[in-house]
Formats: sequence, structure tokens, C-alpha cells
Amino acid sequence: MARIRDVFGNDVEGFSAFCIERHPVEKCLSHYAMVRHSLKHLIRSEFQEMSWSGYVQHGVFPIDLARYASPDQSGGLVPDVDVIIDFTEL
Repeated sequence: MARIRDVFGNDVEGFSAFCIERHPVEKCLSHYAMVRHSLKHLIRSEFQEMSWSGYVQHGVFPIDLARYASPDQSGGLVPDVDVIIDFTEL
């Protein structure tokens, strides 16, 4: 919420912020399909012919925590949102 307050100031006072976190395997399947088929990502040749097992072994998985969290003093991440909703709870 800190980054949002930087942009909107006190206009967001009293608002709640949330995000929805998808199932990790579903996110990986989507990411795999994107890097294999998206024109933007086809320039990365290592993905062009990569199988699913190759993708898993490559180990570059989509992790979204940095999109809704800020670093703390110890180098960890602290969520900027009030609630993180698991996709299965919708």
C-alpha cells in the first residue's frame, strides 16, 4: 500500500488492498505457455523448443510476491496488501 500512497497520497486512506494468488502449478503452466508462444518471449531461444520437463529443470518460475510487497530492513519482503487471497478460495 506504501507505493499506492506515494502516488495517490491520503486519497486512499481507509481503503483495503488485496491480491489474488493463483495455484503455483497453474501459474507455471501459464508462464511456460507464454514463454513458448508469445512473440515477445520467442527472442529467448532457450524456451523455443523447451519441453515441460525442461522448463521445470530450468527452474525459472513466476514468483509475484515482489509485485505486491516491499523490502524490509533485513532484506525480506513484507506484503503491501492487507489480504492475500488464495485462488482456490474464490
